[in-house]
Amino acid sequence: MSRSLAALAALTVLLPAAANASQVAHCPDVDGPRFAGARYPLLGGTDVDAVDVDDDGVLDLVTVGDSVIRTLLGNGNGHFEPGPISGLEEDAEFHAFVDLTKDGVVDLVYQHSDSSVPGMLEILVGTGDGGFVHQGTIAAFFAQNIASGDFDGDGEVDLVMGAYSRDEILVREGLGGGNFRTERTVPTSGDVRDIQLRDVDDDGRQDLLYLLKNSGSVFVQRGFGNGYFAPEEEFAFTGSPQHVALGDWDGDGESDLIAALTWQDRVVVRRGDGSSGFHPEELIASVQRPQRLLIGDWNADGNLDIATSEETGSDALIQILGAGDGTVASSRSISGSSGLWCLVPGDVDGDGVVDVIARDIDRYCTVFFAEAGAGLQGLLEDARDVSGYDMQLRDMDEDGVLDVVTASYAGEALQVLRGT
Repeated sequence: MSRSLAALAALTVLLPAAANASQVAHCPDVDGPRFAGARYPLLGGTDVDAVDVDDDGVLDLVTVGDSVIRTLLGNGNGHFEPGPISGLEEDAEFHAFVDLTKDGVVDLVYQHSDSSVPGMLEILVGTGDGGFVHQGTIAAFFAQNIASGDFDGDGEVDLVMGAYSRDEILVREGLGGGNFRTERTVPTSGDVRDIQLRDVDDDGRQDLLYLLKNSGSVFVQRGFGNGYFAPEEEFAFTGSPQHVALGDWDGDGESDLIAALTWQDRVVVRRGDGSSGFHPEELIASVQRPQRLLIGDWNADGNLDIATSEETGSDALIQILGAGDGTVASSRSISGSSGLWCLVPGDVDGDGVVDVIARDIDRYCTVFFAEAGAGLQGLLEDARDVSGYDMQLRDMDEDGVLDVVTASYAGEALQVLRGT
């Protein structure tokens, strides 16, 4: 799910000439993949989704914004042709691509950007050729974010949304065919600013996991599996969590809450207690202004590890390797470039170990390669001029190597860096 942040105005999509391919700078004496860059001017759109919109089994590129959906259709070798352009009823604020009709073709649900008008959750059904047609509008108060899943167990796509300034979550149970039951509201104790559908208590049912504006807690409402949720539970932290992840930090088979307390300079955990609750907060590591929070297994030892970025000072990537028992095996700062904006996991070099790719405020795309037994390594790859709020890792040319997809700040280009 992405948030559209800039206008999409032009009606023509141009293919890149070879002279327009982005320059790639490589660090010397480094063995690893190289990224060949190509820019696709879109004249709008700062976010990008990589989804198969024409049902040919090949990933395509889509931007949503300023009352327009634009597509670049992939041909399976990392190149793209201009695809259909579909109109929106209004500009999209938050959107999600999901198969609402269960026909194998992705559909689009989006929230209007006009917060003064209720009843503005729009449904567009995919036509199978990359286009979308408007199916209808369903009543919904202005939402701040959208999460999709199946929390009533009927196999249909359901939606939950954080209601803007209303201290409640909006629930829409799917009926199939892009239709939904009447909206229900789930009360919360504040303004929901981030929401996830996760199995917090490992009972096989989706729960609501969310943060509230100006709160020092993480909140959970446990799902009954029938579309309804238990009352809100609050799990307090000693600061204000800006990012939260769910994973088994101590290796006991229970899910733990891991949080970045940005303004308190800490990454902390509340470990699952085996009774659907969480133990008191414990410090994992002190990090200067942790901005992002990513979990994975960077050294392939079977234990959960953490990566985060610092806002100030060294502008480094911080690697925290878990010992598998709730303690830190090692922690180190890895030199990066200025202001790592987003962190994305993926096995870039195909060695079976998950790497971390980052994009910084100076428009550089950096790969931190992970090695079994060692973890994330230093600044190894540097691709110039990768600007944008949104970045994804996908195998766009179906060669078994992950590629980088990003969209620019000003919305003038969509860029693909193909891994070789």
